[in-house]
Amino acid sequence: MRLWSPLGSPHAAWAVDEWTIVDARDVLEVLEWANEAADGAPLEVFTQASATSPRLRLLGEGPPTDVRVDIPLTSS
Repeated sequence: MRLWSPLGSPHAAWAVDEWTIVDARDVLEVLEWANEAADGAPLEVFTQASATSPRLRLLGEGPPTDVRVDIPLTSS
């Protein structure tokens, strides 16, 4: 699971906390915990069959990616 939080402005960089949840009773328990931990912030929940298999996203998405960043060019 990934919990995203903005570093300052939501239009700046984002930090991510990654969690591996084990021994949950079911996916509903995981989703309940994820929603409480995220407290309204973007989150992603994945499932993975083994440590070497790819992850499959079940829910959510990362932070917004539609933010435009203007970088002024200066001449030297």
